[in-house]
Amino acid sequence: MIYEFHCEDCDLVYEEIHEIGDNESWCPNCAKPAKRIMSIVNSNFSEWSDTVDRLGKWSVQPENGEQC
Repeated sequence: MIYEFHCEDCDLVYEEIHEIGDNESWCPNCAKPAKRIMSIVNSNFSEWSDTVDRLGKWSVQPENGEQC
């Protein structure tokens, strides 16, 4: 997963790929511990993914028995 982090010491916001539940990160700018923050993309991703799945399933249905 891609997580967003904020370093309070140098005010840098950055993203890193981490395993689910891995919340530790060190700032690439000052090497001090940074805190994971909630990003908008992560909080809405599951709803967006469900919508895309449903739209994709609807859009590939053949009409009048035609084969894809």
